[in-house]
Amino acid sequence: MGQLLIACETLKDEIQKVMDSHQLEIPVHWMGNSLHNAPDRLREALQEVLGSITDLDQVLLGYGNCGNGLVGIECPGAAMVIPRFGDCIDMLLNDNSALDEIRSNTYFLTKGWLRGECPVTKDLNYQLKRYGKEQSKKIMRVLFKNYTYMMMIQTGSYDISEVQEELDAFSALTELELIEGKGSLTILEQLLTGNWTKNFCVIPPGQQTTLEDFKSLTL
Repeated sequence: MGQLLIACETLKDEIQKVMDSHQLEIPVHWMGNSLHNAPDRLREALQEVLGSITDLDQVLLGYGNCGNGLVGIECPGAAMVIPRFGDCIDMLLNDNSALDEIRSNTYFLTKGWLRGECPVTKDLNYQLKRYGKEQSKKIMRVLFKNYTYMMMIQTGSYDISEVQEELDAFSALTELELIEGKGSLTILEQLLTGNWTKNFCVIPPGQQTTLEDFKSLTL
């Protein structure tokens, strides 16, 4: 069965962990994580890749429906299998029953996000160089005024100590309390091993995704 995984680089550590654990050899097309910030660009970039696909059975999407960026895409050459989640945070913390409450005041990070095209630490370093520590703190208080906590999601896919220095600096400058949250690879495992439960939509070749495809989110 011919398959291709199209996935956001933010999830690279987690996807590689699942692949290694299950001895999977699915080819992957990685997409830059800066596309998260612009749903229209995400949709356009995905469609460009999907439109070039032929002679495959399924295309697996390692994405949540970030800003509805997955609504309106189609793959003429294969069926698409897509997780029914709002974003990657929903996927990685799907086992947390208090997620809605946590999201109201928490800024989330993973190693993949810190190592991506637009890491938040890059912005912090720029602020520090340009404005100095005290002025940067004032700017950060404004930018992160709606948050109380900064959660590093521990998915078991990397050693957090490798980014601890960055996390501590970020926490100090934003004055957000650094906490750790237990993540889950269950949804990615289901996606990659073919256990497509109600948490996934399977879109036939040539059919365009709609908002309805993502409304039956996991409970």
